Amino acid sequence: MVSDHVFEEAKASPLFAFFPDNPVVFHWHGDTFVELPPEATVIAASAACQNQAFVYQKRVFGFQFHLENTQAIIKDLIKNCGDEMIPSDFVQRPEEVMAHPEYILQDNLWMAAFLDQLKLLVEADRI
Repeated sequence: MVSDHVFEEAKASPLFAFFPDNPVVFHWHGDTFVELPPEATVIAASAACQNQAFVYQKRVFGFQFHLENTQAIIKDLIKNCGDEMIPSDFVQRPEEVMAHPEYILQDNLWMAAFLDQLKLLVEADRI
């Protein structure tokens, strides 16, 4: 779990207004991307990854972090890929990841809020 920073201009949108300035979100990735198309807007970043979330042409949303995880998914990741968890500045030990189920629940709530807002905007033909 890593704290990201959600930019103020992103929080002006109902899609992201509910995110705190520095949400704690789940990361599990060895790869990232440093270049986005010129039309893309970065909406969240972290020390580990400058493009944590972005919007492309107001209709495509990219998230490098994982809001969809559950305790069961994370347990399976640790079981099947735990050898990748070599502690470093941005990699926690399995027991550290599992120590805060409240973060996982909060991530799920943010995902639901994002999808609810997206549905409302699409139904209102606002995006």
